[in-house]
Amino acid sequence: MMKKSKLISLLIFLLVVPATLILGSRMDGRWYYLTSTLMIAELLIPFFLAFEGRKPQARELVVIAVMCALAVVARVAIPIPSFKAIFAIIMLTGIAFGP
Repeated sequence: MMKKSKLISLLIFLLVVPATLILGSRMDGRWYYLTSTLMIAELLIPFFLAFEGRKPQARELVVIAVMCALAVVARVAIPIPSFKAIFAIIMLTGIAFGP
């Protein structure tokens, strides 16, 4: 038996996302704003389901919060052209926590 979160993720990827793309491509005007916003929201749902399914430790959440704060501060404090400090912090966070 498949877990409920995996079933919902599968349904989103196989039904909801293609339906949004098809309906969004048939609309005239500036409907691409709404279509892209819906796509982002639909693709975040499986992530939230997976994250809520496990119990992250407080230590892990604190490290993520600190890295987030460092990324925001680095974006403002280091205004060097063609150097993105936020990208370096995101890379270090990815290396530290894995996929």
